[in-house]
Amino acid sequence: INLIERAIRMNGVTHIVFNKVDIMRKVGKWAVILDKKVKVFKSEREMKSFLTKRLKTLSIPAKHVYFSEDKEGL
Repeated sequence: INLIERAIRMNGVTHIVFNKVDIMRKVGKWAVILDKKVKVFKSEREMKSFLTKRLKTLSIPAKHVYFSEDKEGL
């Protein structure tokens, strides 16, 4: 997530899409890399909440954060 935050600041990102949520759901694992360590979550909801709150600090509102749950689209 640290690299994503840096890219957001450098490029003026206003919307973001996280892909492969459907795959994470299949394997039942919810995690992100934070400060070069794996941050594990108990649930999909917990991970999504963490990401949307963290991105809000970078001026990206929750309504501009998308989680792709289908290989065919958002």
